[in-house]
Amino acid sequence: MEKSILRKQARIIRDEQDIEELKKKSKIILGKLYDLSCYKKAKNILTYVSTGSEADTRELIIKAASNKKKVYVPKVYGKKMKFHKINSLDELCPGYYGILEPDIHCEEWKSGDDNIEGTDLCVMPGLAFDNNFNRIGYGGGFYDRFLSKYPGVVKAAICYEFQMVDSISSEDTDIKPDWIITDMEVRKNG
Repeated sequence: MEKSILRKQARIIRDEQDIEELKKKSKIILGKLYDLSCYKKAKNILTYVSTGSEADTRELIIKAASNKKKVYVPKVYGKKMKFHKINSLDELCPGYYGILEPDIHCEEWKSGDDNIEGTDLCVMPGLAFDNNFNRIGYGGGFYDRFLSKYPGVVKAAICYEFQMVDSISSEDTDIKPDWIITDMEVRKNG
């Protein structure tokens, strides 16, 4: 199936779900993420700020900060994306497509601050995933471009189990997550 069609169908299916049920599933997903060694080891958490029916990351932002981890969220600059440190959700304001972003004056994440692989964990959004760790994002390519520069960053995609599909075509530029965490299962790539 063509990516644009799958993207549209996946968004419709996700948006038709009961909001209270999605909140329960998000808590289950995050609980599984917190149990993973990649979360426990991470000193820096790079995560999207959830919107609409996406798996909720607001609790993750609060919990990671309370676990003494540095939390960075994306800000879009044209075709590029950079992650900036925040201490609370109050530091966010509407940005690209109305998605909450940090202020430009917030500290920018720099790769290799600790020079130890595995200390940076990026939580990736997506509309659909398959068991070969292919991902359909929102079509802008922001995460693929950003993560292609930082192969040492551990990548975890969080989604609802119903977002798992049989097959997604991929391109050489597509970045696969190392982990896919759903409300039903944790999948490790490799």
